[in-house]
Amino acid sequence: MYYDYSRILSYNAFLNFLIGERGVGKTYGASKFVVSQFLKKGEQFAYIRRYKTELRQAVPQFFSSINNNNEFEGHILNTKGKFFYCDGEVCGHAMTLATAQDLKGTNFDKVTTLIFDEFIIETGQRKSYLNDEVFTFLNLLETIARMRNVRVLFLGNAVTITNPYFLYFDLTLPYNNDIKLFKNGLILVQYMKNEEYREAKRKSKLGQLTEGTSYGNYAIENKFVMDNCTFLAKKTGSAKFIFAFKYKGEVFGVWNDYNERKSLCFL
Repeated sequence: MYYDYSRILSYNAFLNFLIGERGVGKTYGASKFVVSQFLKKGEQFAYIRRYKTELRQAVPQFFSSINNNNEFEGHILNTKGKFFYCDGEVCGHAMTLATAQDLKGTNFDKVTTLIFDEFIIETGQRKSYLNDEVFTFLNLLETIARMRNVRVLFLGNAVTITNPYFLYFDLTLPYNNDIKLFKNGLILVQYMKNEEYREAKRKSKLGQLTEGTSYGNYAIENKFVMDNCTFLAKKTGSAKFIFAFKYKGEVFGVWNDYNERKSLCFL
């Protein structure tokens, strides 16, 4: 019922943007994968959050769920400071995007997987994306990877597709499938549709309580809570030109048809 990484990893994409239902097991599955890679191959991972406050909250709990479920019986998984340990050896590094500049010159030659958790900012949070965030992330990626082959797992919930990473790489959602590839397979976007998990969640007390609400659509149905189709439609023959605006070198026109009340949802 919970998320399994084996399918998306088979694509061997460089950047993997995984957008799924809350609680479906994105972080859990990622933690299982990186521990397995360390035990099998000695490979380390980097766990990334945007700000220090997020990191302080997330790191101590990173191994809690897999420890509680005895996923790696006989092995000791714990954290201390900005390091993750497996049987007393460093298996991972915690870092913040906001202070990525401080890591230049540091050696991460054993890191093969980067996990950027909560890469889409949740609605209602008193946080913002960094200035030139994608550029900052790419700088961090260069610091860690150099010219080695690594993989990046961007984990997020369905808040909005209007985020710096989708805009920077010109990414869209996979409408006819749950997976879509970009840039000759270097980038993978998955919009999860785990019906078994959704059905189980619908039957829970919280699921029954929020059925049909905006929160239920977001947390259970994986619908983008901040995106809607109000005032959006295909241009009709009777629409009148209102204004144009220029963004990143492209000109966009806006038309209005006062006789047309239908909207076309393409989100």
